[in-house]
Amino acid sequence: EINDSAFKVTLQAGQALPVNADRELLWRTFENLLRNAIVHSGEEPSIVITAERHSKTGVRVCVSDSGPGIPEPHIGRIFEPFYRVDEARNRASGGHGLGLAIAASAVRRHGGTISAVNRDKTGLDVIVTLPENLSGS
Repeated sequence: EINDSAFKVTLQAGQALPVNADRELLWRTFENLLRNAIVHSGEEPSIVITAERHSKTGVRVCVSDSGPGIPEPHIGRIFEPFYRVDEARNRASGGHGLGLAIAASAVRRHGGTISAVNRDKTGLDVIVTLPENLSGS
């Protein structure tokens, strides 16, 4: 757990969950997801990252933020290149609408999936599922 005056990040993971993956691509993926969660979580961001086994052959990582979520008409498009939900906010934060598209491309290259779901009251969950490296290679 990281507690800073600006934000709080909590990691919830039990066991090691190896995946056969390109380290750099997955690093960029999760860096983008974490950066977006921090930027869009408001004045005191609280982010929870959960990693767990998903079925018998995969790994599921969920990055949950404390922000307002995404209006439902936009949620299906946030992984498209150059798509921004709120242009003024993203210009101010320096975003170009590429981070989530890059993350989605990297996840697909690994045979995985990425999706986003608004939580009931507040916040967004971005869910990445990846095939697990069960052979140990």
